[in-house]
Amino acid sequence: MPNFRYTLFVKVREFAFPFHKIEPYFPKIGRILDVGTGHGTLAKYLAQTSAQREILGIDPSASKIKAAKKLSDGYKKVRFKKSLLKNLPINQYEAIAIVDVLYLLPKKEKVNLLMAAKKRLSPGGRLLLKETMKTQDIFYYFLNLEEFLMTRVLRLTHTDYKSVEMLTEKEHKRLIREAGFASIRVVRIKSILPYSHVLFVCSEHEKSN
Repeated sequence: MPNFRYTLFVKVREFAFPFHKIEPYFPKIGRILDVGTGHGTLAKYLAQTSAQREILGIDPSASKIKAAKKLSDGYKKVRFKKSLLKNLPINQYEAIAIVDVLYLLPKKEKVNLLMAAKKRLSPGGRLLLKETMKTQDIFYYFLNLEEFLMTRVLRLTHTDYKSVEMLTEKEHKRLIREAGFASIRVVRIKSILPYSHVLFVCSEHEKSN
């Protein structure tokens, strides 16, 4: 795939989604894992905003990992690796990001991914799960069309499954609790596009007052 397509995709991604609104929920220091890193847009942004972060981006797509390495060249504390989450060592990361990935998986695999993330968090670590919610408004139907084009026509978004499955906020919280997270903070995020973006800040234990 030509490099200009990767670059264009990343520029559109950076323009359409406000990464600066989710960055404050990541620790400024420590090891961060970006699951389904794609072209490495989030990983690069996290490195730009704190030099004390050590970031590993993983993705099952070799072509995306190759592109991520090129687009993030020069960031010494950012690494990229073709891997699945289940193949990484446990108890390693202060924060794990799963951003716009869960909707690409069927329900059973959604829970499995969240459980795998929980095992790889260090004690006191947090999962930052960002997804676009299923809603009843007309924009949700445009979003479905967009995802069809990205996964089935342009193939800029990688998935091993035949369809995508977005969930409501309530359904996401149910899956997160099923995976073993006790504390869930819901952060609704506005972007230039009229979609329902939600960040779930998750930890194993309930926060004490």
